[in-house]
Amino acid sequence: MATIVIRIVIGVLLMIHGFAHWQITTGWGKLTADSVVLRAVGLGDSALASLGTALWVVALFSFNLAGIGVFAGQGWWRTLAISAAVVSLLVMGLFWQPSFILGAAVDVGILVALLWAHWPTPALLVFLAVGAATLFHQGWWRQLAIVAAVASLLTITVFWQLMMILGALVDGGIVVALVGTHWPSPELVGACRSRKRLNGQAPFLFYSGGIQ
Repeated sequence: MATIVIRIVIGVLLMIHGFAHWQITTGWGKLTADSVVLRAVGLGDSALASLGTALWVVALFSFNLAGIGVFAGQGWWRTLAISAAVVSLLVMGLFWQPSFILGAAVDVGILVALLWAHWPTPALLVFLAVGAATLFHQGWWRQLAIVAAVASLLTITVFWQLMMILGALVDGGIVVALVGTHWPSPELVGACRSRKRLNGQAPFLFYSGGIQ
């Protein structure tokens, strides 16, 4: 359920960003398409308008198809989203206006997330599912969290970089806490839900036992 929700959120965001490209080269229909760079190579108004329209149409449809790919669980959505972000940056660079800065930042964020961080990773999706399971008090969250932590550790090991050390420590801590100490205890869970102190001590001091 949580994975489906995550897919819907990512897909909707990609499609919203795609529709934001509608007539972007003309300031969303308020101005005439203009490009200092393209005018410098001799393109006239008609050519500028045609090229600008073609580029924003490609970006718009690419982002929307990527969103549909996310909904359908198709792996090619990443490649399409990366291509769409590149085209989007190209069209904004050629027809630059200060109002494009937010869209450019979103495109850069998409490229960084998909190319450098390989986001969203399977482990991240599982961790988000764990969060949803704990919110809805599902007993299987513990097993899911352990699987996610192990998968994350394997990913970090394969693609090791020094900056990943904090993430590896967190994953190791999760495995030790859930497997070795059976944390969190029923008392801790009950205290967190009721927001009360147990035996005069803070809830986080109760580590014994386990929850189902």
